[in-house]
Amino acid sequence: MPNDLPALRPDTAVLAGKPATKPKVSVAMITYNHVRYIVQAVESVLAQETDFPFEIVLGDDLSTDGTRELVVGLATKHPGRIRLLLHEKNLGHCGKFNLVATIRRCEGEYVALLEGDDFWNDPKKLQRQVDYLDAHPEYSGSAHEVWELRTSGERYRYPRDYPGGVRLELRDILAHGFPLTSSIMYRRTVFGDFPDWYFEMQMGDWPLAVLCMAVAPFAYLRGEPASTYRLHHASYWNSQPLVRRTLEEIKAYSAFRRFLGERHADLIDRELNLRDFYLSIGHDEEGDGTKARAAFRRFLAGYRRHRPTGPRPVLRHALKLAAPQVFSLAKRVRDRFSK
Repeated sequence: MPNDLPALRPDTAVLAGKPATKPKVSVAMITYNHVRYIVQAVESVLAQETDFPFEIVLGDDLSTDGTRELVVGLATKHPGRIRLLLHEKNLGHCGKFNLVATIRRCEGEYVALLEGDDFWNDPKKLQRQVDYLDAHPEYSGSAHEVWELRTSGERYRYPRDYPGGVRLELRDILAHGFPLTSSIMYRRTVFGDFPDWYFEMQMGDWPLAVLCMAVAPFAYLRGEPASTYRLHHASYWNSQPLVRRTLEEIKAYSAFRRFLGERHADLIDRELNLRDFYLSIGHDEEGDGTKARAAFRRFLAGYRRHRPTGPRPVLRHALKLAAPQVFSLAKRVRDRFSK
């Protein structure tokens, strides 16, 4: 079964180092070919100012660009603070098995997540999250606001339109998007081992948030973003075409639907309906009119019930599919008079 793949037999990985003391927090960091970014990522964790011990468990998925040599050097420089999980073969599945393998080796009361091409920009991030979770046992974990750093060097707050207040419910993330990986900290024992359905999709942070928040809500700590997400073309997700990304999201929401049953079924069905719309747009962009129209028909069949988007983009896309030449002419006229 998929759940057996990252079982960490001695012939598939080498775990180097032991924590100097029992950690309060384990930072699960995964990396693959992040030679340009990994030093900043690790140093942003080491720069954390805490009154408790923490460890870094760093899983390298057989990088080939020099990343592995860098993390070995960092672990040698900081003994007892960085434990390396050095896979002897690439575990595949877009790093998801590496993530699970790394989390399974964490020993802290809390697990914080960070990918090797992102970094933390607030040295009090861990302390702030731990203090809040220690004081509020009713939450399964916490998240916070995040910067998005683009290749141009411009920085923006990553858009998350959550309802006001600290309490972040499962319903909120299903409707408004999932917390970004670099912001997540959760109680390590909030759920058991990863279920089989977790491995049906490529993303790892979405289903992890669902597993946690199906038990109890998250605390969403507002204010200045404490971490930075790099938006760059080398990352796997951003490099994929719209159709492939949308199909993966359909897998995810379908798995959530089965896992949660009728709990929040209205929201999940609405998101699935919206993905048919995105799928139609993606197929149209790729020049596959037959698949674009089929996806659009599925979207229209559920549109009256779910209303996942306003009528204007729907009518615009309908015109593009039905009369592409008329749509193209109207676009040229609009562009000309908008200058």
